[in-house]
Amino acid sequence: MASIKAGVNFTYLMKSGQFSDLTLVCQGEEFKIHRFVACSHSSVIATALKGDFKEAQSGVITVELFDADTVRRMVEYMYTEDYDQGRENSEVATPVAIGTPSTVPSIAPTTTPSNAPSATLNATANGQSSSAIVNTALSTPAPIFTEDTLHHVQVNAIADYYGIQGLALLANQKIQRVYYTSWDPKTFVNSAKAATSISGDKSLHNMMALLAAQKLKELLKSGQLPSLVGDFAALVLTFHAHLLEASQREHNQVTLQQQQAEAQNQQQLAQVQQAQAQAQQQLAHVQQAQAQVQQQLAQSQLAAEQQQNELQAKLQAAEARATRIIENVEKLVDLTCHQEFCRNGSCNQGFTSYIEENDDFAEPTYMLRCSNCRCRHYAN
Repeated sequence: MASIKAGVNFTYLMKSGQFSDLTLVCQGEEFKIHRFVACSHSSVIATALKGDFKEAQSGVITVELFDADTVRRMVEYMYTEDYDQGRENSEVATPVAIGTPSTVPSIAPTTTPSNAPSATLNATANGQSSSAIVNTALSTPAPIFTEDTLHHVQVNAIADYYGIQGLALLANQKIQRVYYTSWDPKTFVNSAKAATSISGDKSLHNMMALLAAQKLKELLKSGQLPSLVGDFAALVLTFHAHLLEASQREHNQVTLQQQQAEAQNQQQLAQVQQAQAQAQQQLAHVQQAQAQVQQQLAQSQLAAEQQQNELQAKLQAAEARATRIIENVEKLVDLTCHQEFCRNGSCNQGFTSYIEENDDFAEPTYMLRCSNCRCRHYAN
């Protein structure tokens, strides 16, 4: 979701909480949010707000399984499809304190996040409070060190718990980006242990396992691996790494001997010459394929330009529709402010009215009806 889409500035809505219809309470902080934003990302939240739960009636959701920073990042994603953007000059509004916050509790849920109810948010049958989460006016994010990925793991956990697949994927990408850029065994082990304990996202588990395998030597040297997999498993991996190194040395020695023998073999020269001829033939095929790719690229660029023009036309039409609707509503508001009496002469009451919408879904228009006689009043 872009920050501005179809004339709606989602960043402004996130910061101001204007027109919000849902409140999130977490660790003594209160957040304001819009239901249509939260429900469009999480079917879990949407289901809770449709039912007879306490949250649906009160419009207030209490978050207990995750900390406020993690909730803030989830809400920021709901409005911008990213989180922790521009941390040095954050545009996120400060949350309203509703009490003296207690010590931040552990974010680990009492049940495995992937086992969290997908539609009821842990709500009980008698309609007690569910564990739904949504947030709105976001607090300024705490400073985050580049090498630390624990907060991304927490974001993945909350995304997995509430079924926000895009957020879970984004958190995984941020984790992967950090460890491909800089590597620290201690922070990795802490994040990996958190990933297996608070998140049920198998893709996160697989990614952390792959990273551990790729950095096995560094983990063994650091002494951090036993705390992650256990002493015996770490010992097995240590011996396995030694065996792999010995095997690699032996393989390298054999390869060197083979290369020396092949260098003295005249037959190998003939084979090389034959391979060169084949390579030249393959090169010709590659050049032909490149020409075809270039032709296809030109066609794709032309199609993309045409599609962009069509989208631009649709956007302009949508903006024009929105402008007409706004003008119609503004005229009705002006009419309400200046109309003292109903235009129906037989109506003897003071003029009070309500707005009525037509049935045109594509471009709705509005008019006023007298609350007393239901006489129609149109904006000029």
